[in-house]
Amino acid sequence: MLADLEAFLGKMEEKEELVWVIGHGDPADCNYIWLKEFNKIMKKYESTVLIETYGNTKQISAKIIPIPF
Repeated sequence: MLADLEAFLGKMEEKEELVWVIGHGDPADCNYIWLKEFNKIMKKYESTVLIETYGNTKQISAKIIPIPF
């Protein structure tokens, strides 16, 4: 799954597209190794990922990411 995400984000970066990452569960609820790799991918493609949003976080939270124009 993470390899697919990274491949997709790489293609979008090449096309200079911005993407939204939308998921059901909060990645912070995943095991440490998976979360560490996920965070590496999000950091690598931070200029491509416009927003991350997750539906089942069991808390009210928001992460605002500045958009470099």
